[in-house]
Amino acid sequence: REAALARRGCGGGGGSKPSAVAKAAATQDRIAASKEMAAPPRNFGGGTVGGAPAPGPAPAAAPAPAVSDESVAVCVEMGFDAASARTALAASGGDVEAAISLLASGAIGPDISPAAPPPAAEVLRVDVPADSGARLAAAHEAASLLAADGAAAAPALGLLSKLVANVLGAPAEPKYRKVRLSNPKIAAALGASPAAHALLQLCGFRLAEGGDFAELAEAEAADTGALEECAALLAQAEEWATHAEAGPSDVRVFFAPDGAAAARPADLGDDFYRLTADDAREMVAAASARREREGVLQTRAAREAEAARRRRRYRKASVRVRLPDGTMLQATFAVSSPVGRLLSWVEESLREPGVAFELAVPRGAPLSDPTATIEAAQLAPAALLSFKLAAGEEMAPPFLAQRLLDEMCSRRALKQAAVT
Repeated sequence: REAALARRGCGGGGGSKPSAVAKAAATQDRIAASKEMAAPPRNFGGGTVGGAPAPGPAPAAAPAPAVSDESVAVCVEMGFDAASARTALAASGGDVEAAISLLASGAIGPDISPAAPPPAAEVLRVDVPADSGARLAAAHEAASLLAADGAAAAPALGLLSKLVANVLGAPAEPKYRKVRLSNPKIAAALGASPAAHALLQLCGFRLAEGGDFAELAEAEAADTGALEECAALLAQAEEWATHAEAGPSDVRVFFAPDGAAAARPADLGDDFYRLTADDAREMVAAASARREREGVLQTRAAREAEAARRRRRYRKASVRVRLPDGTMLQATFAVSSPVGRLLSWVEESLREPGVAFELAVPRGAPLSDPTATIEAAQLAPAALLSFKLAAGEEMAPPFLAQRLLDEMCSRRALKQAAVT
């Protein structure tokens, strides 16, 4: 997928990093810690390690958490293979949301073991264009990328807005033009987000040697026109973040593997929209487990309480749309968002937005009620939808709009531009 993305003009090496997902990061840290604790002591033949007596046998590892077939089926419906799904669920203690985050980030996959994330960079630098127009365009791109994180972007956007507003209110005041990045509150607000650090610098705050401070030059502080443009952009980004919380956010595009032939819509048979044998077996096993649970006698109040508890588990839904040419379009939505928002997003992402289409879960009916919520449509916490052109419609690959592909490349380039 990375190679295919690079050939589409993204350039650079390395996979794109996911948006920060606290739960997934915590899960990966726990995996790394457990690996260190479970690793056997090293003995290089001398009976000692570092001059101390060799430790005794390592204690037995704790039993792996049970992984339910229903949880595996949820991941399989997202397009991940069953083996990787079980590995991710075991690594996340059975938490479906955390497992999907690990799978979507590429931390776990075929022949890939869970690994701890790389340490966060203390200071992130970007090349700031000398031209004011180019700098504003770069700031717009960074603000868009940051706002895509939704509510998680609020602290950084709020801090940046306050910094710019302070300078606008008192351009000659030195204390407003200098920011100590090691300040706990400022460090917590900016985090390790490349977009947040890029936006700080694109607003005029240049990193000092060593990266402990960021300072706005006196001449740039006097340029109220440029600062007012930054303030307006930050205010707009806060609105974008509010909308991104409802979705779509964290939009990604996955391309078909190398050598995979792109199917034409006219050549697609009904089997394209059906589950594979392995998928079907996983779903049958999940349905059997569900029937077994539901077979336990419960009062109506107990059943309603259980249903409410399950609904409270998920705030977000990760939705993948599989296009006929093998491309995958992915985004995150709030479970309270209407299905119509999902349909509109897919339509706007197409190369020909006016074309009629259907979205349906494998072997399921197409989504037909745009007023129903993502949760009511049973798309949470994750769902894989098949895209199908309506009868009489024709459209040749590529299906996605070029602007969307260019945006994906620009976002990846911005992430790669941030260096320590």
